[in-house]
Amino acid sequence: MACGARPLEWPCSGGESTDGPAAHLPALQRDSCSSRGAGGVPPPYSRCAFKSLVAGLPNEAACPALLLEFETLCALSGQHAASSPDRAARLPHNAYKNRYANIVPFDRNRVRLQGYAEDDDTANYINASFITGYSGRVEYIAAQGPKEETTRDFWCMVFEQRVSLIVMLTKLVEGDKVKCYEYYPKLADRFVWGDLALQCSVLTELPAYTLRTLVMSKGSERRVVHHLHFREWPDFGCPASATHVLHICTTVRRHAALFPGLMLVHCSAGVGRTGTLIAVDILVQAIKAKKKVDVFGVVMKLREQRQFMVQCQVITASGVSFT
Repeated sequence: MACGARPLEWPCSGGESTDGPAAHLPALQRDSCSSRGAGGVPPPYSRCAFKSLVAGLPNEAACPALLLEFETLCALSGQHAASSPDRAARLPHNAYKNRYANIVPFDRNRVRLQGYAEDDDTANYINASFITGYSGRVEYIAAQGPKEETTRDFWCMVFEQRVSLIVMLTKLVEGDKVKCYEYYPKLADRFVWGDLALQCSVLTELPAYTLRTLVMSKGSERRVVHHLHFREWPDFGCPASATHVLHICTTVRRHAALFPGLMLVHCSAGVGRTGTLIAVDILVQAIKAKKKVDVFGVVMKLREQRQFMVQCQVITASGVSFT
């Protein structure tokens, strides 16, 4: 990693969690360079400075600086990705499991399906990554939108990792392109794969999103999973306003507080909208706790864990957005 590309310094002092779903994961690479601001890498903003920056976004003069930061981020994270193995995802027998051939998890922190040998990288493979949150512990799984042929594996992962909340940020079809398979049952419908069963017990349609309560059972075990489906965030685009994004994040955070456990976030590829939501969720918590806004550091840390997180910049009439 290039000097100056130091990931976000999380407030906890304990480092990686020693228990939980990804306790086996090695620590994220840390850069020894303590400086920020070198090589175009911006230091964290104070809350006031960040507020001024955001207020100036409609001014075209503010856009080039942000775009340059994003280009720097892409270059540094690209170097990291080039040196991070993703062998399992590239195995010929796993090719059909990837929705997009170029967006795959790193070996180091990929989610492994249980019940298979640790070295059986074909059977235990799914396109999903463990992601650390503001606490410094694994708080999220970032995943691609399930394909028809990976739906069973998706729900096995949800059950095995004790996921309590799924956040879906894509429509099933956008334009004329399939973005995600309809992997969840309709109200009162039941899916069964061997001894694993899934049923939708409650469906609530709200103006901004749909909330499903899903009941999973396997043998004598029974789990409840809550499914939030936001439909107004286009692929390679951004919602109508920043307020809309914050509303999504507030809704997600409220549900996460009610239902402790891992949060699974997905869009179509599991990097653009998924990465943006996770980044904003982390940054909002950081602002509340530290009054510092390290956008570059947060996104760089996310990209160390999954390629292309916060995938592209979008130029709009009101300025520049990232998704």
